[in-house]
Amino acid sequence: MKKQINPSIKAHLLRSALILLSLLAICAIPFTLAQRNAAIPAARIYPPQNASPSTSAAIAHQPSYQGDITRRSDVPFLKPQAALVPERPAVCTLNGTLGTAPPGGATGTIATRLSRPGSPTVICGVPPAFPGNTDTGPFIYNVHYITNTGGSPLCTAVILHVVTEGIAGTNMQCSAFMAPFQAGDITNPTRYLGDAGVSTGNPPVNTVFQLTVPAFTTIALVVFNVNVSPAGQGTIYQLISDQDIFCQQGSPTPTATGTPSPTGTPSPTPSPTCTPLTSPTPGACTTYEAESCNNTLTGSAFVLNCPTCSGGEKVGYVGSNSGTLQFNIIAVAPGNYTMTICYLNGDATRYAYLSVNGGAGTSVSFPSTGSFQTVGSIQRTVTLNTGSNTLKFYNPIVGNWAPDFDRIQFNCAPSYLGNISTRSFVQTGDNVMIGGFVVQGTTSFKRVIIRAIGPELAQHGVPNPMADPTLELHNANGALIASNDNWQTTIIGGIITSDQRQQIQNSGLAPGDPLESAIIADLPPGNYTAIVRGVNNTTGVALVEAYDLNPETDCSPATFPILGNISTRSFVQTGDNVMIGGFIVQGARSKRLIVRAIGPELSQYGVPNPLADPTLELHNGSGNLIASNDNWQQTIIGGIITSDQVQAIQNSGYAPGDPRESAIIANLPPGNYTAIVRGVNNTTGVALVEVYDLQ
Repeated sequence: MKKQINPSIKAHLLRSALILLSLLAICAIPFTLAQRNAAIPAARIYPPQNASPSTSAAIAHQPSYQGDITRRSDVPFLKPQAALVPERPAVCTLNGTLGTAPPGGATGTIATRLSRPGSPTVICGVPPAFPGNTDTGPFIYNVHYITNTGGSPLCTAVILHVVTEGIAGTNMQCSAFMAPFQAGDITNPTRYLGDAGVSTGNPPVNTVFQLTVPAFTTIALVVFNVNVSPAGQGTIYQLISDQDIFCQQGSPTPTATGTPSPTGTPSPTPSPTCTPLTSPTPGACTTYEAESCNNTLTGSAFVLNCPTCSGGEKVGYVGSNSGTLQFNIIAVAPGNYTMTICYLNGDATRYAYLSVNGGAGTSVSFPSTGSFQTVGSIQRTVTLNTGSNTLKFYNPIVGNWAPDFDRIQFNCAPSYLGNISTRSFVQTGDNVMIGGFVVQGTTSFKRVIIRAIGPELAQHGVPNPMADPTLELHNANGALIASNDNWQTTIIGGIITSDQRQQIQNSGLAPGDPLESAIIADLPPGNYTAIVRGVNNTTGVALVEAYDLNPETDCSPATFPILGNISTRSFVQTGDNVMIGGFIVQGARSKRLIVRAIGPELSQYGVPNPLADPTLELHNGSGNLIASNDNWQQTIIGGIITSDQVQAIQNSGYAPGDPRESAIIANLPPGNYTAIVRGVNNTTGVALVEVYDLQ
């Protein structure tokens, strides 16, 4: 059984949490559906039919209907006869106002509408019969796009509920079509997926129909008024589905079915509210979002919701001799630029042509990223002019679609801490080695491997290596969430639910000795502590390490989790048994860091025998001394330190709490680095070595 953390170690953990949590911002994003009163006289607001007396309106995840279903015709609906699906509340509500384009959708007028007496399309798996009859308009319509991001077809019931009537003559209809929807599709049976008829009566009753949404497919729900425009303008309505997935639109681009609709009209010139482009700073990271109002979309191309994309949206349906996406950008000087294209592709390789400033298009291949919710990247070299430039993506072959586009960017290659480690002499009790690290970000998980290395240090000339190190992983609350003693034997428990030996081998980072320990973990953002001890209270020199197994890429969103810092505590001795912290800056750009050596202030947290006056050295991958400090309020000029750092350290928010402690701020290019902590005049004691990512 593993030992519990003693009070002094807990005190250190508390201190680490106070320091490290300042790096994290926890955001709660409430999901609110706004209802607006129509700006017309005598507007009427209706709750959904069959609601309980206390319910006033359907709200996402709390709609007030109970599986009601009706028969469709262009006469008032009768009492519901039978339920299509087991009675249960819907879990997704999309709000709309007729005549106003919903998020990611569109609005406009159509010349005709579907009109057919008889039953609505209510049976999943049965191809719907196309109504065939139409009435003459024009009619106002809105388009909502929903996506089945799962790998299996999904049956859903869709309810159209009128909340507030608009201009007189509010009788609504909802029909489903293959995406993207264009006005001509209303009479195209190859694009038609089903409908529920007209909401009549006073108040208008709910209309319901059922349809199957294929796997990884986006469809269009078209809501329109059945009375001639401007009737229905301003009507507030809700589309209620019994499938929560439609409120989580990852929006993959499906393979086209049938003949695409004719090329549409190019998107209008950006409105006055669109922020105009400005010249980028030379050499600075510059990003252009695909969905930006400064770009030009034509034909079938349109904006889709994309929670995994940098701006929460992407552009899909580019290609098939219809949709085009043109980025309008600015360059500060003529020349060749390396452009990173961030895209999503759940199919095998897709293709697009890229035309620069109206020139001939060149073919670009886009390998699969694994799904239409996974952002990947490729790079291409483009020749730009000073000032305005255009980059147009298209595919002229009918049925051949380009990938979905998230953004393009220049000079944005990331840098990150790919590995963080500390070596010291591990003792017992309060003087075991304690490594703390932070996973920063707000989404997803960070996959890491944590290792405790001992025996193999001997082959590198390290004296007195720990013969059999054990490893524990604790969360921010101090709870033990994983442990290991000998990496080839997995200890099931906590977050470890299956044998890890093969995963460790596949990572390429399996320890070199079977007595050493390792844990692979998918960790949500937070603070973590790794504790290294010797089996049976043995002592010796050991190494605690954390490696990033899914590092940040060129197209990772700003919320992508990263290894933010390491803070390792151990007993600092002399000679070979000083404390050595190693880290790797990976990527293509420099990383701004602060490195600290903490000692005296540990005493106020109950840590016994703190190092009274720690010194700090920073070495590069060649072992050369590039910076040093003894007492952070007195900068030592030399190496990469060319000016006084006291103010910069204070401004960082990580100034040590005691003037005898040491700190260095450095802008470090990619490479390996080592921080060494010693005591002044060969004194010994417990100290912390820390590396914080200031970016």
